[in-house]
Amino acid sequence: MINQLEKSDKKYALTRTYTSRKVRNEYFDFLRGIAIMMVVAIHTYPAASITGYNTLGDDILLITRQILNSAVPLFLAISGYFLARKVLVSRKEIFDFWKKQIARVYIPLLVWGAGWFLLSLVKEPTLSSGLINLAKLLTGGFTVYYFVALIIQCYISLPLLQKAKFGGVICCIIISLLAIILTEYLIYKEGHNFPLLLYAGPIYLWIAFFMLGIYLRVNSNANYLKIGIVLTLLGLLMQIGESYFLLSNYGKGVGIKFSSFIFSIGLILLLFSPRLQQIYKTSKIGRWIAWIGEVSFGVYLVHMYFVTGFQRILGTDNWLVMWISSLMITLTTIYVLRCIIPASTLKKYFGF
Repeated sequence: MINQLEKSDKKYALTRTYTSRKVRNEYFDFLRGIAIMMVVAIHTYPAASITGYNTLGDDILLITRQILNSAVPLFLAISGYFLARKVLVSRKEIFDFWKKQIARVYIPLLVWGAGWFLLSLVKEPTLSSGLINLAKLLTGGFTVYYFVALIIQCYISLPLLQKAKFGGVICCIIISLLAIILTEYLIYKEGHNFPLLLYAGPIYLWIAFFMLGIYLRVNSNANYLKIGIVLTLLGLLMQIGESYFLLSNYGKGVGIKFSSFIFSIGLILLLFSPRLQQIYKTSKIGRWIAWIGEVSFGVYLVHMYFVTGFQRILGTDNWLVMWISSLMITLTTIYVLRCIIPASTLKKYFGF
């Protein structure tokens, strides 16, 4: 089944726009594409809308926003899925893997983070602020770059997580659920305002999803389709209820939470099921979304520059306008750079 999917990938090699060095899995690139579009949608979500939901349109907005909470879990599960069978036995194999994988995400982080660092120096031209912002640059503290710090922790943990059985998956799920409960308590009940890197960056919050991806690849014949459907529907209903509760009591709560983790676990089980992989059919739209998935790390690194710029230039809180504008200019930038800069240079220094 996987071989059939890989053969279909050859049909959508778009010259320089799609990597020809190795055959890719279109289905999972498609999922990456959907996930990164969800990420951009999250970051263009109108902040003014989260204070009140009094109309049907507001309710639809809230429900849509809850579905988007699965974006980061989906990325982590896909990463775990494709790293699950890495041969990491000897010390040399492990260190070579760490060196290669960490450099692949950390160097582009520094390149794109440098722009935010320079902007911070213009805004706060003091030595103390400069040192703080330098630390943010090096650790993924700018904008939404916490994910780089998170995925590096996943890479480091991979040799250990590969050894886990089903009990290890359950243990990781429990850890993540306890972590999100504690995070919700500190943010909503206690009113703490943590930096994104501090509360969303540690691996213990997200380890369930990376581990789930590993498990589903190692046990590729396991079929959790029915469980996935049940948890997805149940999790979505729980999210809607929990969001309304948090909004009415604390004035916020559309983002990640206990119920969103239940929803995300179900969605991963559903989307990773052999049945859905088999019924996926390639198409022009599918190939285009798959290309977005192939450059998803680049979209992640670049898009906040345009989101921030459009928020000031357009002066609108129209979610659809902001989302499409930010996504399209980001993709256009990446496409142009891929046409004029050697692929090896782009991949190493720019992330796509």
